[in-house]
Amino acid sequence: MTYQELLQKIDSDEPFSFARYGDGEWACLLRYLGTNCDGHKYFPSLGRALKRILESQPDYYLGLQSLAKRTFTGHPEFDRLVQMNDWLEADIIHRENEKNGLQSLFDVLKTKEVTLVGHSGLRAMDKYFPIKNFIEVPKVNAWLEKLDIEDELLETKEDIILYCSGMMSNVLIDDLTYSYMAYGSKLTQIDIGSAFQPYINEPSRNYHYKMKI
Repeated sequence: MTYQELLQKIDSDEPFSFARYGDGEWACLLRYLGTNCDGHKYFPSLGRALKRILESQPDYYLGLQSLAKRTFTGHPEFDRLVQMNDWLEADIIHRENEKNGLQSLFDVLKTKEVTLVGHSGLRAMDKYFPIKNFIEVPKVNAWLEKLDIEDELLETKEDIILYCSGMMSNVLIDDLTYSYMAYGSKLTQIDIGSAFQPYINEPSRNYHYKMKI
């Protein structure tokens, strides 16, 4: 799936889910200690959940980050789980963001009913597209409130859920896809990651600082 194909799916109301596995998700899954670049802790329970997902070979879109591939190739567990699944490039949204910005995504979202999952500052994204339902999560270590966040998600009736909630996003995507099949089959779920940060004046990646917004 390319970025343009992603837009087409949203525009045509074709349900799909896209979860991204970057270096942080893999470090957590592989039982590294510490935190990712955004300060989220590598909780063992989160790592086990991420590993369980990949071992189940989910049939939605999985994105593998190039940096993660360069960093962890050769680790037996990484190689095993990568070989078990089919992968897209994880950063198709970020690369479009760096090159052209995301106005094309915002334009498509303006005609949809959207739930945005993220920290309080991301409410400001309603400048770019209507947010019908906002689910606030802690800026750091949202995993600790995962059950409450999931309960809120199950109360939503919107067709598109955008996640800006760290490594937990992948677990929420999987849970809503499989644990709640009657609901998940009707959803589009996208792990946006940090792509919206420059639009709320909170740049967090090198390319964000070069963007003119």
